[in-house]
Amino acid sequence: MQALRDNPIALGEGASGSPSVSRSFSVHRNGVNQTSVGTALTKIRWTVELFDTNSDFEIDADDSGGATESRYTPTAAGKYLLSVTLYFLVVADLDVISVQFLKNGVSYAARSIVASGTGGQSIDLTTIADMDGSSDYIEVFAQNASNADTVLGTALDTFFTGSRMP
Repeated sequence: MQALRDNPIALGEGASGSPSVSRSFSVHRNGVNQTSVGTALTKIRWTVELFDTNSDFEIDADDSGGATESRYTPTAAGKYLLSVTLYFLVVADLDVISVQFLKNGVSYAARSIVASGTGGQSIDLTTIADMDGSSDYIEVFAQNASNADTVLGTALDTFFTGSRMP
């Protein structure tokens, strides 16, 4: 798995017969928890890029929550496979936790689960989005509908990845 994560090469060949580099990214929170996830939808702030093959992801390096930070705006039109995993730290039994992709500020794909038991709870969401390659952007939002919560910042538990499909 490490080799795939560190070498984002698309399946297929470029015009010269050599492998073509996929437009892809992987971001995380670099070990810093995001404590401000509450009962309203909250934007997840991505502070570190593991890779971003075309510099299309605007990270939030200072974790300030800027309006255009923590969003992916691909510069090539096409279909993009997007996946996010979040780990909520403080979940009570029967809490409803949710994650959403917002495309251009509007809910595009969403998933909610009801927590079973107490303690941490992971939630993931994967979708395919048509992007225009100029102004379309994707952001990740989350909430715990019952209580204020914290999203764990470790790179193995909370991350967002995407790749243009061939």
